[in-house]
Amino acid sequence: MVRLFLDDTPDRLAAIAAALDGNDSERLRAAAHALKGSAGTLCATRLSAIARTIEAVAGDGQAATARADCDALVAEAARVMDRLRTLTPDVTQESSPCAHS
Repeated sequence: MVRLFLDDTPDRLAAIAAALDGNDSERLRAAAHALKGSAGTLCATRLSAIARTIEAVAGDGQAATARADCDALVAEAARVMDRLRTLTPDVTQESSPCAHS
């Protein structure tokens, strides 16, 4: 799950940024919802809470007002990913944990 989070989060953040730049509330809501769920699964509660706020604002059709929250989201996501890499260095290795020698 950690590997999946580390692999997917940059794409989710990019989707959030693109939706914000395009003032696309529905895409922003969907991307924030996905990140909220994956962050919650890893108990990254601050990240999940920020994503939840963005999801709610976007759900109200207010994508443009979420810019400050998105800046906080990016910073918190970077902090969480750095911490996960520190705590689980074996997860960030290129080899698959299922590979047999």
